[in-house]
Parts: sequence; structure tokens; C-alpha cells
Amino acid sequence: MKLDDWLAQRSQSCPDRTALVADGAEMTYAELEAEATWVARRLAAQGVRRGSVAALTMHPRREQVVLAHALMKVGACLLPLSPRLTAAERAEIVAAEEPIVDLDDAGELTQTEADLPLLGEHDMDEVCAHVLTSGSSGTPRPVGLTYGNFLWSAVGSAFNIGVEPADRWLCCLPLSHVSGLSIVVRSSSTAPPRSSTRASTSTAPVPPSKATKSPSSRWWRRC
Repeated sequence: MKLDDWLAQRSQSCPDRTALVADGAEMTYAELEAEATWVARRLAAQGVRRGSVAALTMHPRREQVVLAHALMKVGACLLPLSPRLTAAERAEIVAAEEPIVDLDDAGELTQTEADLPLLGEHDMDEVCAHVLTSGSSGTPRPVGLTYGNFLWSAVGSAFNIGVEPADRWLCCLPLSHVSGLSIVVRSSSTAPPRSSTRASTSTAPVPPSKATKSPSSRWWRRC
């Protein structure tokens, strides 16, 4: 079974609705789609392809949300890492997973864009992310979560909790955890198409003047 790219679909059905509130600024679905597409081409320029593993330190920022969506557009598997990991813990995980890119800071991305077609759909059984277990019984290990896993989680929440036009998800959980990451995905996969449903994420404060809504955001200009 094939799934359309959730964010692309949402940007077509309700482009002007608020998709994300973070770092003192709001982004519409159209703006989030444009920026994620822009970033996806930079990831592709660094060799990120379908099936690649991409490690990303999941700081509570808007940039990480954009990157998560961008990785879906190239079909890469996200390896979300907690910023609380020690250097040794992080190095051990990265050595075991061998990601094609390891981004601790989103500003590490190249400015070069690859002119490659991006994915418009995904297989339900395709792995979307490798999320680490808590490590309570030993060393944390990555567990593969498919697009279908995220979809049915979102559907289950919608049926059991309900989705109203004015609802907003508050992401108060770490984005490196499945619960936090699921909120980001859920907000694009089950948002009512003619509503003002919003996805909100708790983030470190960034001055609104720097958290712009265009792809010229300050964090892409460090390289």
C-alpha cells in the first residue's frame, strides 16, 4: 500500500493553515513544505538517498521538524539522537548505525542543491525512523518504525481522542522519543484539511527576527 507524502498533501489541501508554532514564529503548511523541499535537496547533495540512515541530534527547535520532513522527501531513515547523550554514547550509536550524515547542528548542511526528483509517496512497510529504546535493560538499541506504524498511531489518536478544527498538539516530549516524534508526524498526517489545526513544539527561544518564515532562515547560512 502506498502513502502520499503527508506534508505535500497537506500543503495542497490547506496551504494557509498554521502547521507549526516554534521559536517565536508560525509556519503555514505551504511554508513548511517549501522549506522542507529546499532542505531535502541539500540533503540529497550530501549523498542522502532512499534507504540511507541520517543521524540528527533532536534539539527542540523548528529546524529539526523541517529536517524530519525533508528526510521523508528523500526516503531516508531518520536516526533521532537525544542531545543528552554523552559523547561516548553518541559515538557508539553512530558507529553501529553508520549514518551517511551525522548532523549535530542543522547549520552543518551544505548550500549546494541536488537537482533530483523527490519522493511523492512511500510504502507502508518502508522504515521511516530508527528510534532508540530507553536502555533501561541495557544499551539503547534502535527499533525500526515504518510509515505504517506512524500512520496507524495517528489514526488511533484521531479516533480515540478526536481531532477538532481548532486543536493544537503541544509537543512537550523530546523529539528523540517516539512519542515526541509521533506528534510531529501526526500533525501533518491527520490534520483536518479545512481546519486551523496546528502542531506546536516546545523549543528553545529564538528571537522572532531570526526565526523567519522563508528558506533564507539564519540556520541554513552557516556553511
